[in-house]
Amino acid sequence: MTYVTLRGYKTMSLRQLRRFIRQRVVRVTLWGSIFLIFLVGTFISFGTVRRASFHPTPPSVVAKVNGWKISRSALEERIRSELMGGGHDVRTWVPTKYSILDRMVDEILLMQAARKQRIKASRRDIHEHINRIIEEQMSSQRREFRTLKEFTDWIRSNYGSLNAYKEKLRNELLDHRSAIELEVLREKLRKSIESTVKVSGEDVKEEYCKVKLRHIMVSYDRFMKGKLNPSPQEREAAVELAEKEASRLKELLREGKKFEELAKAHSDDETTKGKGGDLGWVELNQIKFMFGEEVAKAAMRTTVGKFAGPVKGITGYHIIVVDERKFEFPSEYYKARYRCLSCRHQWEVEDERKAKANKCPKCNGKRLKVVWRGSKKVLEDVRKTKIERAWFEFQNKMRADAKIEILDPELAAYKAEVYGDTNEAVRLYNKALRYAETYEVPLVFPGAILFRIGLLYERQKGKEDLALKAYRKALSYDEDAAIHIRIAALLKSKGKKEEALRELKKASEVIGDPYDRLELARLYEELGMKAEAERQRKLYESELKERFSGGSM
Repeated sequence: MTYVTLRGYKTMSLRQLRRFIRQRVVRVTLWGSIFLIFLVGTFISFGTVRRASFHPTPPSVVAKVNGWKISRSALEERIRSELMGGGHDVRTWVPTKYSILDRMVDEILLMQAARKQRIKASRRDIHEHINRIIEEQMSSQRREFRTLKEFTDWIRSNYGSLNAYKEKLRNELLDHRSAIELEVLREKLRKSIESTVKVSGEDVKEEYCKVKLRHIMVSYDRFMKGKLNPSPQEREAAVELAEKEASRLKELLREGKKFEELAKAHSDDETTKGKGGDLGWVELNQIKFMFGEEVAKAAMRTTVGKFAGPVKGITGYHIIVVDERKFEFPSEYYKARYRCLSCRHQWEVEDERKAKANKCPKCNGKRLKVVWRGSKKVLEDVRKTKIERAWFEFQNKMRADAKIEILDPELAAYKAEVYGDTNEAVRLYNKALRYAETYEVPLVFPGAILFRIGLLYERQKGKEDLALKAYRKALSYDEDAAIHIRIAALLKSKGKKEEALRELKKASEVIGDPYDRLELARLYEELGMKAEAERQRKLYESELKERFSGGSM
């Protein structure tokens, strides 16, 4: 028979226990205890939920790239690897983290592009790449010695043999196999892009073409109603309205209106509208960079003196007039090398347009052959330029077509800051700050977050006090000269000279970067402390000299 024991009662069987709990008092006491346990548990759970809602935990996934996840632990590992355990600077910490994440995003996009094109890095590819790196390292090392014997002696004394040295290098490289694999994929992708690049004489002309250009630009932003982040529908509607306005201006030109007057009245290019839209002489590549490929093509093809458009550009629609066009080829383009088939003598002609060879200068023979022309080298240079441009455009398109989600609030805040969305940046920084102050999150520093909040407030008129509050709170986490300098600058702008000087003194005491001395000197100068400003400049010079001479700071 099974027995149980209740506190304060004798041991009894299960049957006796059932009979016992049928009694009213015992039943009430027992169910009351059960209810109390349930109630306490509910409050504990509710409290946990409330704490979780007010203090959200940092996301374990910091970003997604077309669905591929970048975990927090992966980002932390990469940061430690790249920064080699160095300390954090409140000014650069968040931007540095973002740039590291950005590189990780690029790497994932590259891997996805390789997978899409069924490009793989085989074991053989990886080992060939490693062998190439080893040979380059050996060649670089060899150049540090005057003779081959000195080099081989150094190898033997340090590694025993050349093979042992190579094996050491190989093992070190194999520790970074994933990075090498990524580099192999990059090379293969680049070669696939190269194979699509074709170059002709027309490409050379485009590369060295210059046009005297005027334009009227109708920007898309004019119809965005000042929105920083318009929806795709709003952007599409703005593009349509810009095209309609550009078409209206074109009709006015057809009716006889003067181009200069329309440009001054209606162009959104503030740089040129005052000059009637005159851009002066510009290269086609400059036009591509400023306005886009289609505008450059129109500038190349439009009849001189005629207007063309509307042409869709990067930031708006353009109506253009090409007043003149010329081609400025490099001097090398006209060079040529000849060989006499009679005496085998070779010579070079600097400019075939002026002095084309018709006989050998040595034997006067007329059986000549052109063995090299500068135009071919120029053509090859243009091809290399086009390959670089094609690779750059390929990478940009990868980014433009990708769905990149930044889930970490600190990094999302920096992105918003870069794109000029100040309110969203402050909101996200504060969100990141809440979990940074609640949890011990590796590589997330409240002082660095507060510094960026301070910068954002400082840039907004009327929010100087909020900036001061953020900076002063940042000091409770990081005693950093940069924070004291920003506080001093704000106090100076408020006319609080004595308080500003106290902050500058504190900054001088904890300064770590000699270049901060120059900022201190500037502020001391503006506060009328010329002697102290000069002292800071001298300290800057001595500390910088010590740093570059290898001394410790």
